[in-house]
Amino acid sequence: MLKLTIFCALFVAATATGQCYDEDSKITAFSMSVPDTDVKTDLMSLMPASDKTFSKDSVKTCGEKEACFSYSVSATADVVVTDDDNKPVKDAEGADIKTTANMEIKAMSCMPADTNAEVNISEAICDEWEKGLIKSFAEDDSTKDIVSNVQAACAKPVKCDGDKCVLEADRSSAATFGLTAIFLTFFYLF
Repeated sequence: MLKLTIFCALFVAATATGQCYDEDSKITAFSMSVPDTDVKTDLMSLMPASDKTFSKDSVKTCGEKEACFSYSVSATADVVVTDDDNKPVKDAEGADIKTTANMEIKAMSCMPADTNAEVNISEAICDEWEKGLIKSFAEDDSTKDIVSNVQAACAKPVKCDGDKCVLEADRSSAATFGLTAIFLTFFYLF
């Protein structure tokens, strides 16, 4: 009986899924509209590599009644065009020339497993994204005086398939350990 109990415990540990980059995000697109045109300039190359990937440090196995969900955040902001000396570029009437910055973000979070994927991320979560972006731009010396009218919109959450949300290289070794333990238990039982 003890052998069976040990096997069951190891099986549960080994089959635990739901690893997630919990409360983490990465920038997937960043562009700026060319003033007075529909053309967008891709600026992803200016983003630090750390902003374009999830952090391995954020990997977590979601709780018993949780699952990993991902959702996208689209953000826009008005940006004053500046010259090489970071001074605002003026139009013929002396007004600042503005353009629109566009950003796409992918976020992940452990949420209740019964989260309805047909319902948009709550307004409260999206409001927090918007407040966080506003604060981030306001605290950065290079953007605090030129970025305004930040707006964010969140898409519907999508439930991840087991641990497929986390890159294999970033996954916890707990599941691998559990599978090894199961095989050892088989040998022990038989």
